[in-house]
Amino acid sequence: MEKKKIEVDTEITNLTITPVAELEAPVAADTKVADLSATGGTAPYTYSLKASTGDNAEFKISGTEVQASAEISTAGNKNITVIVTDSKQKTKEATAQIVIAEAGV
Repeated sequence: MEKKKIEVDTEITNLTITPVAELEAPVAADTKVADLSATGGTAPYTYSLKASTGDNAEFKISGTEVQASAEISTAGNKNITVIVTDSKQKTKEATAQIVIAEAGV
């Protein structure tokens, strides 16, 4: 009897956004502000910022990092929403807050 391989499309179970601690304004362009990771689903994963959401326009994604897309000159809390897509086009989204403190405070 021949064994058949059964492929199961599993869902992405977790998308983790881990903000960098102790960021201070000004934050230079291309500075890493968060790390991204996913579990479940089928690797490889692709990360993207959800369009027109929160403060996403101030950031970009490079691999598994969220980076400032330009200098962020003022302190404040920035809300981002990230979407992860796996190789089978399954998706999951998560939101996080990037805290940028005033320098020297």
